[in-house]
Amino acid sequence: MPQEFIYQLKQANPIEQVMGSYVQLIRAGSLLKCQCPFHSEKTPSCVVYAD
Repeated sequence: MPQEFIYQLKQANPIEQVMGSYVQLIRAGSLLKCQCPFHSEKTPSCVVYAD
């Protein structure tokens, strides 16, 4: 996959917006955390890096 395509895809679809439309994101310092979308859990363990 060409790097230019990946760059354009990331610019058009920020990961925090994509993930935020499926799970509740919680700010933890400079990171965003959420409950794992693939299994049930009580404590958010999935970390979303916006960069």
